Amino acid sequence: MARSSSYKTAVGDFDYRRVIQEQFYDDVDCMAADDSSFFMAKPLKALCDYVYVYKKAWASVDPLKKSLRIEEDVFAGIKGEEFDRLCSNYYSRRVKAFIKGVRKDLGV
Repeated sequence: MARSSSYKTAVGDFDYRRVIQEQFYDDVDCMAADDSSFFMAKPLKALCDYVYVYKKAWASVDPLKKSLRIEEDVFAGIKGEEFDRLCSNYYSRRVKAFIKGVRKDLGV
């Protein structure tokens, strides 16, 4: 796939952005629906990708609550290992700062 791609389909328009990381499939689940399957990122990975793609300088939970209106209880099930795994997966200092800041705010 190219670095970024856009597709128009009957379902809607889709934009794909390349996210530089060690392993694409870390914290991604394979989901099944009807006769097809697809990959879906877990919530923290999706947010890390968002920070990477949109070059957000976020290093805490506050922007998630204010900009994206995410409730803090969404993070209740995230364990320390997930933070560690994601932090080692991304090359971006911005994403690493985000992961560390969110982890600190959540006390995980």
